[in-house]
Amino acid sequence: MRTRLPTLLLVVCLALAGCTVGYSGPTATPVSETTPSSEAATPTPGTDTPSETPASYDSGGIEVTGGRLDFDAGQVYDRMAGLLETSAQGPERIRIRTLGGQSTTRMPVNDSGSFYDLFGLSSTGSDSGGTVAAYVARPSTVNVNAAILGDPRVESILAHEYVHTVQFRENAIGAIRSATDYTLDGRLASNGAIEGAAVFGANAYWEQYIETGVSPADDAARLYRNSTGRGRLTAAAYALGYEHVAARVDDPSRLDSVYRTPPTTTEQLLHPGVQEGPRELTAEVGETEWLASASNQRFGELFVRTALGTAVNESAAARAAAGWGSDRRLDFVTPEGGRGYAWVLRFDDRANTTEFETVARAWLDERATHTETGWTSERGDYRLASAGSETVVWLAGAETFVEAATVESGGSVTVSV
Repeated sequence: MRTRLPTLLLVVCLALAGCTVGYSGPTATPVSETTPSSEAATPTPGTDTPSETPASYDSGGIEVTGGRLDFDAGQVYDRMAGLLETSAQGPERIRIRTLGGQSTTRMPVNDSGSFYDLFGLSSTGSDSGGTVAAYVARPSTVNVNAAILGDPRVESILAHEYVHTVQFRENAIGAIRSATDYTLDGRLASNGAIEGAAVFGANAYWEQYIETGVSPADDAARLYRNSTGRGRLTAAAYALGYEHVAARVDDPSRLDSVYRTPPTTTEQLLHPGVQEGPRELTAEVGETEWLASASNQRFGELFVRTALGTAVNESAAARAAAGWGSDRRLDFVTPEGGRGYAWVLRFDDRANTTEFETVARAWLDERATHTETGWTSERGDYRLASAGSETVVWLAGAETFVEAATVESGGSVTVSV
């Protein structure tokens, strides 16, 4: 009898592009065959290194080590390449390994009092992401988690990874990454294009050659529905990325059109057909004796939706985030060493600003206790401040910062302490 694995286990990813989302991360440029891969693909001592080197065998021209597949790996690649209408070389080997404890997200390790923790996206708990089922760190090799052997989805998972192999071979990864910036918003958008294309290709493979069990598209949607917090932010690349790709192309052979003009913001990812970029927004640190910095970091509509979704329902979070125009974050350190953040959000119009403020207050009422000046919780304090008819500053962090911060708006938004 085959054991059905938990949905969160089957997070398939491209180690250099699809699952290392976060504030910063490795490049998506394919590494040299003689150069060690990124940390996402580096064996963790005691977790993903086999206790002994197993024998290998040939599976349709592809070397398989560490275990045995129930199908011809070379045939699966040939079929996938046919659907993609590509002559790109397939992988040389498949390594079946124990992949334990690898996170599928990339955000700060210590989240205590961090921006992510304050908005419900800490790295602790069940919402931090799932174990990787398979990944491609270089086009010559597909790594497969030994724990998924026997699961009926293994063949379509491998088809998904083969799409990544082709993306590497044809430099689609580089094209997608270079089209946007290195903000979290930009990385989440490119992750969605990369992983959405892989789900789309694998789903087409499933429809033509498998048609039993759960389709990759439905599996991605289920993964997204069942995820929370940071896990949902990761799962969005698969589920919402697939929806974006499916809205633009009707055949895997046309994926190159997505690669040529990928979404450059998560607003474009969530709303296929939207082409405008972020609205102009300048946020500055005003007078203060504290340590403070203004970042060019942009978090984007998907992050807004996911953060709000940690305390309100999905539809309300989506509505509130839909009017997103741009955002920036200012960071402060109090004299006592506490942290404070001024998250400046600009919306498309006053109606969208009002919608966001309404849902943000519902979020705060759910996660914190309302006071005369704002909201307070074990994570930190919060306050919403207006910076004009289309801009809101969400102050969060240490009590001394939230109480003392002042907001001025003109040509730019200035936060002083």
